[in-house]
Amino acid sequence: MNTQITLLTRKEIACLFSVTPGTVKNWEKKNLIKPNVRINGRPKYLQEDVRRLANLDKLSLDGTKA
Repeated sequence: MNTQITLLTRKEIACLFSVTPGTVKNWEKKNLIKPNVRINGRPKYLQEDVRRLANLDKLSLDGTKA
């Protein structure tokens, strides 16, 4: 079985949610998402964690909880 791990940057996540990378950083501060690794000092997030974030129905697009 070949399991492929997909890592995303803040910028990629921001594009998916139509927000700024700063908003993604704020989500991290609120423990809504956390980087799994850092490559060259830059945080990378698991695609599965981003999917979980997308499923949070209390999250509005401006980065605040409803």
